[in-house]
Amino acid sequence: MRAIISIGSNIRPAENVRKSIALLSKHVRLLNVSNVYRSPAENRPDHPWFYNCAVMVETDLPAERLRIEVLAPIEADLGRVRTADKFAARTIDLDLVVCLSATNGAPDGTTVAPDVLNHPYVAIPLAELGPELTVGKGGIPLGKAIERAPRDAIEALPDYSAALSRYVNASHPCEKP
Repeated sequence: MRAIISIGSNIRPAENVRKSIALLSKHVRLLNVSNVYRSPAENRPDHPWFYNCAVMVETDLPAERLRIEVLAPIEADLGRVRTADKFAARTIDLDLVVCLSATNGAPDGTTVAPDVLNHPYVAIPLAELGPELTVGKGGIPLGKAIERAPRDAIEALPDYSAALSRYVNASHPCEKP
């Protein structure tokens, strides 16, 4: 199965995003990584800014096992503490956003939830890896849907993005999907 994982951090973000991808590479095959974007913490202007990106991976694990056996332990290893406050600062946040068919990359009965468009820091990196993914029941391609996404609150980090991309390409060289 191919999957896209959204990654975010606002506690030592440069270090924790890099570490999370390194830890992921021990459990899944890294195929591609989006650009990394810096954005303010949602509903918390006093909190540090986030780094956000998405990574496409390939694994033999089904989605639920990927979440439980890989993503949750990586979050724990990097010191993630979950609280009732969904806007709390975090060392790392790894979310399985979409699962794709292992054979042709086509959506495996899953479309992207429409609320992803309310969060450009998730939608834009996701669209870089899967512009053909559809949004909600309307079936609008994500690449088209994000054309209207506000970009004034996010800032691309080209140097950091390039370094992550080099790491992904060096750790598991493969053809890009």
